[in-house]
Amino acid sequence: KVMVEHALRCLSSEFDDVVCKLDPTKVCVFKAQLLFHNENQISESTLMESWGKMLPSGITPKKQMLIGYAVEQKTPLGPLWKYLDHLSLPFNAEDRMGALFEIKPKW
Repeated sequence: KVMVEHALRCLSSEFDDVVCKLDPTKVCVFKAQLLFHNENQISESTLMESWGKMLPSGITPKKQMLIGYAVEQKTPLGPLWKYLDHLSLPFNAEDRMGALFEIKPKW
């Protein structure tokens, strides 16, 4: 019961003993993170198609939901999305910024 309550609290905008209202953005971000767990980089077309299939009906993924979680990289073959695992980035601010600019030189 404790694990279920924790999961619902993480994905909800409202939660009490009677009502749980899932937050569509939180659900989308959670599902996107699951996708990126399998592949660190995903083409935009594959990402949007796979992501949309993972979500409950009525919830639509939007690229702006990925801000802070993934970064879009322009390639000759089209946009590519790379997951930014905040736990794997350096803790030191200067090193963290260096790592981010290695991923995407121009922000």
